[in-house]
Amino acid sequence: MNFVSVGDLSRAFTLRNSNAALRSDIQRLSKEVTTGVTSDIPKHLNGDLIGLAEIDHGLRQSQSFRRVGAEASATGVAIQAALGTLQQIADDASAPMLSGGMLASPASLQVVANTARDQLGSAIAAVNGSAAGKYVLSGAQSMTPPLVSAEALMAQALTVVAGASTAAEVSDRLKVFFDAPPGAGGFADQSYRGSHQPAPEFLLDQSSTARFDQTANDQGVRDVLRGLVLGALAADGTLTGNHTEQSKLMDDAALALTQGNTQLLVARSEVGMTQQRIERTTQRLDSLATHLGIERSNLISADSYEAGSHLVQAQTQLEALFALTSRLSNLSLAKFL
Repeated sequence: MNFVSVGDLSRAFTLRNSNAALRSDIQRLSKEVTTGVTSDIPKHLNGDLIGLAEIDHGLRQSQSFRRVGAEASATGVAIQAALGTLQQIADDASAPMLSGGMLASPASLQVVANTARDQLGSAIAAVNGSAAGKYVLSGAQSMTPPLVSAEALMAQALTVVAGASTAAEVSDRLKVFFDAPPGAGGFADQSYRGSHQPAPEFLLDQSSTARFDQTANDQGVRDVLRGLVLGALAADGTLTGNHTEQSKLMDDAALALTQGNTQLLVARSEVGMTQQRIERTTQRLDSLATHLGIERSNLISADSYEAGSHLVQAQTQLEALFALTSRLSNLSLAKFL
């Protein structure tokens, strides 16, 4: 019978411990060679983690600011798209209203009026656009669509102009309705459902903010909507049978559209300047994040040459340990047989 001595057990335990230690070293060194980052950061920095903590804080803060910047950028893009669409609709709608040929007969004038009514729906849909789940032209009340439906706005307009007998009277009444200040019972109270307070500011970094003050109650938006409503009223029976007055109504509609288009151009320029400020801040944050990332990498980077040398050494030691284990275990097929 073969007996295993206490010395054999101790030796086996030592070999197993050495094997485990070498395998752990190989795994650690392989990771350092692959990633270029030291596996024991506190030891690498001699316990001084303040600098690393400051860099990590800067990176997290930069990332948060960049998320805010991305939201601000998306808001600006959505506002530009809405106002741009409104401008295009104003251009498309005003052209036939200024065409003598399109207004020459009651039938062709009705075609222009019907088109204006359809374009009113498209305009309101554009103004009611959203970005990241928020309505961008509703001011501080960004969870509510800024405008009522086209049908509701036309119903309000028909009530306002009821009984008017001339194009001038219709235009004057609608202008009073659309330009009435909040609290006066006009467009700002009945048709606009957003807030009269501007949207909150975006904190782009520790010292820079951006805010989009544009709402669906701005002069340019109201003028374009007023022009489309004026044009659409002829399709809903206003001044029916009086082709001359309906033609004048189309002239007033085209003028309102032109005025609104000019106002929208100014508004889009303001949005563009805000977008430019957001872009510059975002670029500065990207540059800062890159710089901090390089500093962090330099702070915790492992010496690839040294780690590779130690890895080769550990692998050699493990191979020698395997050979030693085999020899000590006396693994011989001849003796086994």
